[in-house]
Amino acid sequence: MGNIMNLYWIRHKDHTDIFNQGYVGVSNNVKKRWYDHKTYTNNAHLKHSMEKYGWDNLIKEIVLIADEDYCLDIENKLRPSDKIGWNIVMGGGKPPSALGKKFVRSEEYKQKQRLAHLGQKAWNVGIKLTEEQKSKQFNLADYMKDKVSPRKGVKHSKETIEKVRQAKLGTVMAEETKQKLSLVNKGRKFQLVTCTICGKKGGETGMKARHFERCTGLKQYRARVTLNGKRMWLGKFATKEQADMAIKNAQLGVK
Repeated sequence: MGNIMNLYWIRHKDHTDIFNQGYVGVSNNVKKRWYDHKTYTNNAHLKHSMEKYGWDNLIKEIVLIADEDYCLDIENKLRPSDKIGWNIVMGGGKPPSALGKKFVRSEEYKQKQRLAHLGQKAWNVGIKLTEEQKSKQFNLADYMKDKVSPRKGVKHSKETIEKVRQAKLGTVMAEETKQKLSLVNKGRKFQLVTCTICGKKGGETGMKARHFERCTGLKQYRARVTLNGKRMWLGKFATKEQADMAIKNAQLGVK
């Protein structure tokens, strides 16, 4: 027999389904592990749940005491894939990684898992949440309202941008998706805003993408003309009409 381990379940009082709710983990020292969850967790789902409900209001219980291999096997059966309940990665790994680094499974094991779940539908297909259930869900949008996004100011490398571009290359949006987007945006009116740098007015979404702190100022129109076989530079102008007038004047000899 290997090391004696504990398989534990951290959940909200309303959670009743260990297969799909709460957080499942394995440890040989649950009290220390629970302290680590409370103090140092990198698991965003668990962290948000603690902030929403309060650590002391969550139920922490040991559901199995057995040797290490058996506990890890049960953990894998409870969390056979990523993002179930409050777990980020699939269970059965040693150690699990809340940073997205997964342990390596053999191809034989992966094939068995694929065959085992072949043709199975997700547990929540066709299930509609009640208003009470919706009110209990963690609302990330509300949570981030008064917080600065951790990605703000972060610039992707050219390599990353190219990888994203290649991944999306040739992707065709389904007609059903197009229709849904069309219905969502039908009749939608964007708030008009004015750029503080160039004074241009436009819809809030588009203006944020190209104006304000990203604005390079009013577009300038360049004017050049060829006289007596020589190419002459006439300067930059605020409007196309002014640039055309400068060219015409130069051709007519007006100074």
